[in-house]
Amino acid sequence: MPRAMWLLPIVATMPTKQVGKEQGVALIEFALVLPLLLLLTVGIVFYGYALVLKIAVVQAAKNGAQEAAAVSPLIENYNTSLFDRARQAAEDSLAWLPSAAFDARSITAGAAAGSDECDEEASFGVRVAIAFSDGENSVLPRLVLGPFSVPPSPVTVASYSCVSI
Repeated sequence: MPRAMWLLPIVATMPTKQVGKEQGVALIEFALVLPLLLLLTVGIVFYGYALVLKIAVVQAAKNGAQEAAAVSPLIENYNTSLFDRARQAAEDSLAWLPSAAFDARSITAGAAAGSDECDEEASFGVRVAIAFSDGENSVLPRLVLGPFSVPPSPVTVASYSCVSI
């Protein structure tokens, strides 16, 4: 029998005293990693919500312009009906938003001539915007740390849709 083989049964049955120390190290590692994981999760939720709001604003502007294009020029009060139906279609598209975001919306519909967002052929435009923060009211939650806000957010999300009528 080789020289060290007789030690094998003794070493295999010896209790290890490292178990308690390893559990403490795992707890410290978890305490160090947990804030980073929470920060990552909050960032994903925050920016995901901001992207959902951006998509909603773009879709509302498209729906308003589409509704304006569907108005017949033969009806009475064509101009008034055009503006009202475009605004109503955009508002209906945003009706699912929480009250803070819905109250922060701004919808304008009107002639697109001379507008920077439309080309020369467009005659009507719908602009939809949501102001993320107007003083005390904020659509998205944020943490203010002195001069910094976490996470930094845009001031407004806006979209403009144009249509030739």
